[in-house]
Amino acid sequence: MRITFVSVAMIATLATAPALADEASEARDHQLYLLGDSLSAWSKDDTTKSWQVSGAAFDLGVARCAPPLAELTKMGAPGSSKVRVNVAGPDLVEGENTLDDARAACGRIVRAGLIRDWERWGIFAMQDHAKLGQGRVDTTYFERCLTSYDTMLRKGITKDAKVAPQQIGNVMWTGTVEELRKKWCDAGLKVAQAEQDKKDAPYKQAMKGEKLRMALLYRGVFLAGGEVTDDPKRMASAKVWFIDTEPPTWCANFAQSHVLHRYEFNGDELAKTTDINTCGAPRAKDFK
Repeated sequence: MRITFVSVAMIATLATAPALADEASEARDHQLYLLGDSLSAWSKDDTTKSWQVSGAAFDLGVARCAPPLAELTKMGAPGSSKVRVNVAGPDLVEGENTLDDARAACGRIVRAGLIRDWERWGIFAMQDHAKLGQGRVDTTYFERCLTSYDTMLRKGITKDAKVAPQQIGNVMWTGTVEELRKKWCDAGLKVAQAEQDKKDAPYKQAMKGEKLRMALLYRGVFLAGGEVTDDPKRMASAKVWFIDTEPPTWCANFAQSHVLHRYEFNGDELAKTTDINTCGAPRAKDFK
C-alpha cells in the first residue's frame, strides 16, 4: 500500500497558486484597459479630413500608450490579447483589436507626437512671417523651429515624413517636415537676420566693445539730466548711461521702488557701475 504525504507548505502553495494567477490576470487586464483608453487618441480634421492626434496622447515627449505597453511586454502578454478601443483611429477599429495591432498603433502615435512637437514651432514661424518687413524683428520662433527640427530627427523622424494637413488661417499646412522647415523656418530666419543686421548697423558703426554690446541689448538709454535717446551717435559720444528698473518692492511711503543703474565708460569699455535707489520715478537730479 502506497502512502502519500502532503506537507502543510505544499497545501499552502496549491491554495495560493490560483490566487496568484487571478492577480496576474487582473493586472494584465488592467494594463490592457489602460492601453485601449490611451489609443482612443485620434480625431479627423473638419477641413482636410486628415487624422490628428490629440494633445493628451503625447505630452512632454512621452506617448500615453507607452507605459501600459511596456508593462504588457514585461508580463509576456501574447500578441493575440484583446485591446478594446472606444474611438477608431487610422490603425484600429472601434471595439476589440489585438495587442499586436495596438503596438503598431502606439508607434504611430509616437511618430505623430514627435512631429507635432516640432510643427508647433514651425507653425509659429509661419505665422511670424507676416511680421517680417514691419520693423519688428524677433528670430525666436525661426530658431526654435530649427533646433526642435534637429531634435525630432535625432529621435527617429525622417526628413520625408509628412505632417497631417490642416488649414491655419489662409495657409494650408501640408507637406514633408523638410519642405516646411525650408519654406518657413530657414527662409524666415534669413529674412529676420537681414532685418536685424540692418537695425544693428548704425550701432556697429558708432560703437564697439562693451558699449556696443550694451547698446544692442538696451537700444536706448537715459543720458545725464534724464534725457532719453536711442540715437547711436549720441549714445556713442556719451560717457555715462542710465537704465531705470523697477524691482517688485515698494517704499515705506507706498511709492514704487526704482533702481537706476549708472554706467560710466572709458571710451568703448565699461569703467564703473553704480546703482541709485529711489522711491518713485528718478528725478533729473538723479541722472548725474
